[in-house]
Amino acid sequence: MSFQDLLKMTEENNNGGSHSDWSELTGDVIVCCGGYEGRYQLDTVEAYSESTGDWTELPSMPFARDSMAAGSLGKVIVLAGGSDRKSPFDDVILFNWNSKEWSKGTPMPSARAYAASVMDESRGKLLISGGYNNVELNSCQAFEVETQKWLDLPNMPSARARSGGAIANDHFFVIGGDVMRRPTNVVDAFSIQENKWVNFPAMKSKRRRCAVVAGGDKIIVAGGLTSDDITLDSMEMFDMRNRKWMELPTMPCAKFGFSACVVGTEMFLLGGNERMKMKACCNRCTSFDLLSREWKRVPPMMYRRLHASGVKISV
Repeated sequence: MSFQDLLKMTEENNNGGSHSDWSELTGDVIVCCGGYEGRYQLDTVEAYSESTGDWTELPSMPFARDSMAAGSLGKVIVLAGGSDRKSPFDDVILFNWNSKEWSKGTPMPSARAYAASVMDESRGKLLISGGYNNVELNSCQAFEVETQKWLDLPNMPSARARSGGAIANDHFFVIGGDVMRRPTNVVDAFSIQENKWVNFPAMKSKRRRCAVVAGGDKIIVAGGLTSDDITLDSMEMFDMRNRKWMELPTMPCAKFGFSACVVGTEMFLLGGNERMKMKACCNRCTSFDLLSREWKRVPPMMYRRLHASGVKISV
């Protein structure tokens, strides 16, 4: 099914079926997909909106999966790759908010999990770099949502997995992650206009399994694991104008493997692992105001989720 077909799904389905409470979700909505519960992978999907102040369960994915690349374009969510904690996959699935249905897209050229990803909304492409498939990867690709074609991009300077991805000032940033199974503070960015990779100043801390988001011309990195698998509560911000990193207020608790997205001036942190034990996955959610730099609590998700995929859509 093409992207245009997805967009043409009739609006009359919006309040139908068993999901009539979807009508209460308006404005900017956070959607969290899949992940690891502590005992098994999840196929469940849930959404949060300030209009309801709570989480609403959405139709489940076709399969249980964690560590997927993710992005949204219009009212369509795109998920690619991921893992069942045994093997990486090349599947691509798309969720249409209007029809409340999942559909399959063109598979990735090669399977991968734990890749850095972000949606380039101005060009309608999901950008994916690095990841893991028995070895750390340096390949970079773009999924053109409208045509559902995969395009090869220049390789990253170094192979790595478990990095964070964000887009700012027409650059696709890949930050931190594992290099040779060791955490790094390296920051590489793909210049979309120049079609080449450029290097930016390294972070203050080496970290993997961290969350990375963009807010205007600033990049925010939160949490993760550093050397000796110490769980971090620290955050740092990179300002594109002066090309410098600065520290931000610490998170309410140290954690890694959580998803993050920005709504307005707020950065939402979803789930993750608050201790090294794999059964310490949590459903805790918090938000950080990028202007006032204050934290506030958000209602917890219905499911505990580690390495879930979180995106924002507007409905």
